[in-house]
Amino acid sequence: MQPFNYIVPALFFNATVDRALDLGNLSSGSSLGLFHFETISLVSEPGFEVQLKATISNVNDYSITDVDPSITHPRFIGTVVPDDNSMPFQLEMSGILFNDEMIKSIISKPPSSDQLNACANQTQKDIERENNCFRSRREVPYGTLYRVLTATFQGGSSRYEGLMNSIFVASETVSDGDEPGKYLVGIKLSKVYASRTSITIGNEYE
Repeated sequence: MQPFNYIVPALFFNATVDRALDLGNLSSGSSLGLFHFETISLVSEPGFEVQLKATISNVNDYSITDVDPSITHPRFIGTVVPDDNSMPFQLEMSGILFNDEMIKSIISKPPSSDQLNACANQTQKDIERENNCFRSRREVPYGTLYRVLTATFQGGSSRYEGLMNSIFVASETVSDGDEPGKYLVGIKLSKVYASRTSITIGNEYE
């Protein structure tokens, strides 16, 4: 079957998340939360057509959790601030995130200061014996669950026009953070390109 689109790895989003503010329930029975991001970096993949190194500020991430708490719908908006002092621009992301017990535990119960201090006090011998905190670090690899986002960029200078008027798809993962009460979010974004074809309406399946 002829593909009509293809994707190319583009950007890596890495964030430290402090907490979620509970905003109550909706009339549908779903719940609404606002996630507080402390630090966010956005860096281009090697070889991608647009090379960018930036931070993201002025973030709002309102997330709706279904009556079935295993499904959430984030609505992220933030300002991308390039390190080269180019004009800032906007990033918007939304999608569907499936949550298992591990992810819900990471988000709701990040490591405490006592747990992190235990990590810092491990010796190399402890690590070699695998009797150490790293053994219990909670991580969810990309693709373990369906955690997929779409992203778009708006505004900015012509230097980054390769990001504008395009659609990106992304995969998200989470893990325990390195500071008390915080966790990490990683997002790999890929740009969607159209495949050139000679196929017209009525001939899609030939």
